[in-house]
Amino acid sequence: MPTNFNFLKSDPQFAAFADTAEQAELVLSISPAFSATGCRTALEFAVKWLYSVDKSLTMPYEKTLVTLMNSEDFRDLLPPGLFPKINYIRKIGNNAAHNPGSVTTDQSVLALENLHSFMNFIGYCYGAEYEEAGYNKALLTTSKPTTVAAPVPPPEPELDFETMLNENFPKRDKLTAKRAAQLKQGYTVKPMDFTEDQTRKAYIDVMLEDAGWQRGRNWIDEYKIDEMPNKSGYGIADYVLFGDDGLPLAVIPEFLMEVDDGR
Repeated sequence: MPTNFNFLKSDPQFAAFADTAEQAELVLSISPAFSATGCRTALEFAVKWLYSVDKSLTMPYEKTLVTLMNSEDFRDLLPPGLFPKINYIRKIGNNAAHNPGSVTTDQSVLALENLHSFMNFIGYCYGAEYEEAGYNKALLTTSKPTTVAAPVPPPEPELDFETMLNENFPKRDKLTAKRAAQLKQGYTVKPMDFTEDQTRKAYIDVMLEDAGWQRGRNWIDEYKIDEMPNKSGYGIADYVLFGDDGLPLAVIPEFLMEVDDGR
């Protein structure tokens, strides 16, 4: 069955994460939450694979995904604009695990597109025969499973990180040199096929949920403000956060919703 991640299957060295990435796309129509969780798992496997093949990456004190991603070596390896994409995947995967009902189809589609962007970067840097693979949203609705009444989470795949480190150790010099040569030629992260409003909403929702805010309880998307100096006499504030006393605590301004790689 065609997916946006078929290109990974043609290179055996990507076997550690190729199937997981494909499954994340295939389960989208069954459950956006399952898809988001699968994206996070595929991301984790791919990040650990990078640590096993690239000698520029020094293993940090912990092997958790958040620690591996936030090491200085790892972030320096990525081209501008890629880190916020994969950090989104990590956050929405966490949200899906703790509150599956909060994950929307649009959010999971964005996670899949971000995952594809990261996998394309890996293919460019380390692939045996790299060919640029565009992201085709039409594949998300072509010959995929239909929604079921009571979906059962797919089994969590496993990865033997220590074994992978040992197996890939002999390849580190060659693959590190290949990555360095490829990046000398330049690499540009492709823009997402989302409108500005869709991207902003997807990112800000995931950020709030990851921080523990709950829509409807202490966070309202649109909050009516009376006594405004206009014809209607009222206005709407987006993303209003409330304190424990039920009073408005903060309004998230639009400029904070812009995607930033944190550098």
